[in-house]
Formats: sequence, structure tokens, C-alpha cells
Amino acid sequence: MNWQQFELFKTRLFLPFFVTQFCGAFNDNAYKLFLLTLISYSLSRTQTGSEYYQVIASAIYIFPFFIFSALAGQLADKYNKVTLIWMIKFLEVILIALGCLGLSSNNISLMMLVLFGMGIHSTFFGPIKYSLLPEQLPRQEVLSATAFLEASTFMAILLGTILGTISAGIYDQGKCLGIVMLNAVACLGLIASFLIPRESSQHDASYSIDWKLWRSTKNMLRTISGDRQMFPIVLGISWFWLIGAVILMKLPDYVHYVLGASGTVFALFLSLFSIGIAMGSICISYWLSGRLSLRLVPICMLGVSVFAIDLYWATPLLHVVSSDQVLTSLWRFTYSMSNVRIMIDFFMLSFCGGLFIVPLYTYLQMGCEDAKRSRLIAANNIINAMAMVMGSVLVMLLLKLNLNIPSVFLIMGGLNFIVAIIFWILNWLSLLQPISNR
Repeated sequence: MNWQQFELFKTRLFLPFFVTQFCGAFNDNAYKLFLLTLISYSLSRTQTGSEYYQVIASAIYIFPFFIFSALAGQLADKYNKVTLIWMIKFLEVILIALGCLGLSSNNISLMMLVLFGMGIHSTFFGPIKYSLLPEQLPRQEVLSATAFLEASTFMAILLGTILGTISAGIYDQGKCLGIVMLNAVACLGLIASFLIPRESSQHDASYSIDWKLWRSTKNMLRTISGDRQMFPIVLGISWFWLIGAVILMKLPDYVHYVLGASGTVFALFLSLFSIGIAMGSICISYWLSGRLSLRLVPICMLGVSVFAIDLYWATPLLHVVSSDQVLTSLWRFTYSMSNVRIMIDFFMLSFCGGLFIVPLYTYLQMGCEDAKRSRLIAANNIINAMAMVMGSVLVMLLLKLNLNIPSVFLIMGGLNFIVAIIFWILNWLSLLQPISNR
């Protein structure tokens, strides 16, 4: 490990910014899973009702990305980004307080309203997250900083998901602990944001904001789609989120109905997914030694396909788990060598995903013009949200064709192989030029 990467944490900008974004990602996921678990186990009387609320919750959270991303990008380019972070984190503290009020009173309407607010919080923080670092950090440190951000994001997702689920599952004691945890993390994020040096932000006060959301969104998408350098990068990032959405969507049913394993095994796979992406993010930064290059992206993409396809071959024949069947415990599951192969495939699939996403995000940050970086990153967020919705639609379509879950993984591996070849061709034809040549 190149320990020089960790020198970033000694800078005035990176450490408080790192803590700020980690707390936000943690609370987003902890609150959402707290809410969904509480509804599923305590407030909903039927499986249909629980699934209904889960679909609504997913839609409510992702909807703000379509509506407000264009405005978020414009505000981040016009105003001081650190000031905007303070405002966003203060909003998070208020939202979490209201959300905890809804959780303690079992008020589903209030909980859903706060979830919509948390979606808005993430929408406005997203463009700032990736546009602030290139303004202050040396070019050779941006790759490492992006790697740490990606790694911390998925670790925050993992911790938030697990702790949010546990908090809602231990009834009153867990609920109280969860409420304290959410508020404490929100306050910690706000305090950390005050330590980010305000002078670290560049902005264009003369820029005129287009407040018509639909028109500004359309213009922003037209701009990014017309950039022949950046658009393939955005599509590559969106493909990563599409694959991730498909895998996480089918993972609970894969563990339960295909592998016949318990909830603790599901937690293990969720951990393998997040830790794999986090480790891949850190390793690619070490291997590239701060030099931004896309040459490894197609190879890492191919790794995703290899392990996705092997996951299909390693999976046992599909069987139906009856309601009275005893699910395989974590110890019994990990004791089987065939299951160890499945776990290795799943971890390596995620690891390769972390390897190829960090160079793409860094290229997007460094390749954008300073004056409109936040807007282009906001456009990327819109397309990412579209990709995740497309992933949901694709899964429903495949299942409508009576394809089992391992076959879904096989098809995604095949499609990913095609995307990897396209990226290799773009590199071979030198259509993705080094940033220094732009």
C-alpha cells in the first residue's frame, strides 16, 4: 500500500470534507433502511402492503435527482460551494429530526416526506462532492481523493444499511438507539462542514441561473450528450450504477430463494459487495500512482463479466424455499466450498467494479471546464438516475420472461462484456484523449 495516499487526510480541505460526505451517505441509507424495516416488520400487515411501500420509497428518493439536479449544478457553479454545503448539512439536521419524529410516532406520511427531503439533500450535495476537490487539490492527488470518496461512500452505505435495519428490528430499544444515532451523525456532519475552508471554493457569481427546471435540465443533458469526450465517460459511470442497482435489487431474493440461506448470509453478501468496491477503489489509486489513465478500465470491466458469468455457473439449481424450510445459517453456508466459490465471485465482481469506476469519475472531474464542472456532474447524476430506473425495468422485463435470478446475472455479465469492448475500441481509436491533451 502506498501510504502517501493517506497524506490527504492531513490537509485542511480533505479530512473535514471526507467526514461530511461520509455522514451524509450514512444517514441517507440508515434512515431509508430504518424506515423500510420498520414498515415491513411493524407497520405493514401484509407482504403486498410492505412491497407497495418499498416501491413508493424507492421512487420518492430517486425522484429529486430528475427534478432538481440541473438547479443543483447551477447553484454550485454560481455560489460558494462551502456555503452551500453548510446550508445542505443544516437542512439534513432538520430533516433527520423530523424523520425521527415520524419514526417514533409511526407516522408513515411524515417518514416518506422526510425521505423525499433526503433525496433533495443528496441531489444538491452530489455536484459539489465531485467538483470541489479538483479546484484545490493538485492534479496528482485528485485520483486518490476520488478513490477515498468512493470507498467511504460504499462503506457508509454498508454501515448505514446494517445499522438502520438492526435499529428497526430490535423494537423499542433499537428504535431509540437508531434515533440517537441518526441525529448524532447529522450533527457530526454539520460540525465537520464548518471546518472546510470557505476559500477553497471557486465560483462564477456572474452566472445567470435558469429557474425553469425542465428547460435547464433539457439544456444540461443536451450539453453533456454533445461532448464527445465526456459523454462516453458519463455512460460508463451510469452503466456501473445500472449493474449495481440490478445486483442489489435481486440480492435478497438470490440469497433467500436461490441459495436457501438466512438473513445473516444476506448481510454477508451485502458486506462483500460494499467492501469489494471500496477495496477496488483504493487499489486502483495505488496501481495508477496518481496518474489518470483509462487504459485499465476495459480490463476491469471484463473482470466484472468474468466473475458474473462464473457466479451463474457456480450457483446451484434453482429451488423453491418453502415457508417451513430451515434456512442455511451463516456457519453452514461458509463451510461449503461451493458456496465459498460463490462468495469469491461476488467479492471479485464488486472489486472489479471499484477498479473501473474511480478512473471514470476522476476523468469526469478533471475533464470538465472549471466554470461549468458542477453542471456537467449534475447532468451525470441525472443520467445515473435514469440508468438505475432502466435497471429496474430491465429486471422486471427479464423476470417477466421467466428467467431465474442467476440467468439475470449471466445476461448482465454478457452485456457488460459488450460495454467493455466498446470502451476498449474507444481507447484504441484514441477517442478518449488524456486530460492533458484537451
